[in-house]
Amino acid sequence: KVQDDAKGSLKLSYYNEYKSYLRMAKKLRVLRGKITKDDKVKDDAKINLDNYSAEPLFLDFNEGVLAIMIYLSSVGIYIYTMYPGLPGGDSGELITVAKEFGVGHPPGYPTFTILAALMINLFPFGTTAWKTNLLSTLIAGFANVVMYLNVKRFTGSDGVGVLTAGWCGFSRIFWMWSIQGEVFSLSNFFAASIMYVTWRFANAE
Repeated sequence: KVQDDAKGSLKLSYYNEYKSYLRMAKKLRVLRGKITKDDKVKDDAKINLDNYSAEPLFLDFNEGVLAIMIYLSSVGIYIYTMYPGLPGGDSGELITVAKEFGVGHPPGYPTFTILAALMINLFPFGTTAWKTNLLSTLIAGFANVVMYLNVKRFTGSDGVGVLTAGWCGFSRIFWMWSIQGEVFSLSNFFAASIMYVTWRFANAE
């Protein structure tokens, strides 16, 4: 009897997974335009097309407008308050490493070094230190945008997302590392992006 119950439970589990697979396949076909509302589908794989709406892959119009405003305003303030020359701390080392295309102290920061080297060699204006500082401000602006998107996804409120991005972006520590040639603005961007991708994956249909 125990074996029969176990077999029945296993069959039910396989059946439920099969139904879930069918529903997912039908949704994919809907998104690709291969079936319509008039198509007949089996009861165990039927989709309510009237209530189904795919989330935009990136941003909707309102989010796009707010994202642009957040980026431009934050980067503008960062540039206005940015170090005009060589900052203190590890910035001198990181700027030198980017200029010479070398290797910094562990863990080496290869992504920042490559981006800073491109900025130094391709941007036509300013000193080497100023260009590297500018790179940090530009990346910090993207970190603020992704932070806004994270909070918007979690709360459903544009206002809360904008306020959180501003509170985070202009907090003392975040602001300080966003206006000099350091790796922290890039690290903040990656951390916020991982949160955003994780949320999208967890809530994927």
